[in-house]
Amino acid sequence: MTFSITSQILPQAPIGRPSPTVRDATGYEIFAAGESGTAHAFAHRMFDSGQIDAGRRGLGAWIAGREGNGSEWLHLHFHLALFELEAGDWQHAYERFENEILPAAGNGAEALTDAPGLLWRLAITAPEPVALPWQPLRRTALANLHLGDNAFVQLHNLLAIAGAGDVAGVRRWLEPGCAAQVTPGDWQLRQFAPVLLALAAGAWRQADLLLQAMMPEISGVGGSGAQNRLFEQLAAWCARQDPDYRAQRNAA
Repeated sequence: MTFSITSQILPQAPIGRPSPTVRDATGYEIFAAGESGTAHAFAHRMFDSGQIDAGRRGLGAWIAGREGNGSEWLHLHFHLALFELEAGDWQHAYERFENEILPAAGNGAEALTDAPGLLWRLAITAPEPVALPWQPLRRTALANLHLGDNAFVQLHNLLAIAGAGDVAGVRRWLEPGCAAQVTPGDWQLRQFAPVLLALAAGAWRQADLLLQAMMPEISGVGGSGAQNRLFEQLAAWCARQDPDYRAQRNAA
């Protein structure tokens, strides 16, 4: 028996009228069309309200009863992995990344935001040091940097490059004349350049300070609350890498 995410998750429009806009807890408009859109809205509602176990069970059962492909399907696996990580189940989240998201991330542009966003989360929540597959994501990101029409996607391309420790790759994006700089959110995106360079170089104290300063600007690049929570988690993780600095930060 498959799990049914009821139509009560979404407001219903009268017949013949467009479906109402669905937004997450931060006011960001989320995809909510069709069956997969209903599952997506359910995932956001459960995550934003802290109903992690219920969200994991519901979305997990919905996915288990179906087969799919493409960016929407991968994004639902991304959401399920977020529930798994919030529940402390790193291993299942990593297996989901490895089996569902990584194959697409290494061979196309269907997971440009979900793959680096999830891999960074796996990196900073790993129960012990582990080698993670950054290189396929880096190659895909470099191949798509010239498609600079979406600041949020570009930010995640750069996060993939930074995750691989490729300082030179981030610097190349900053060079004058780079096509990737021409984006609707270019100003906000360029504010991330020092953060991205610090992450790529492993300069954790600097990355934390820069991320804290950037928090008010993050929503200007785009993305949902669930997606952008990564940056708060990254800042906290960066602070923990230096015990002396962590003590100073906590005492402030």
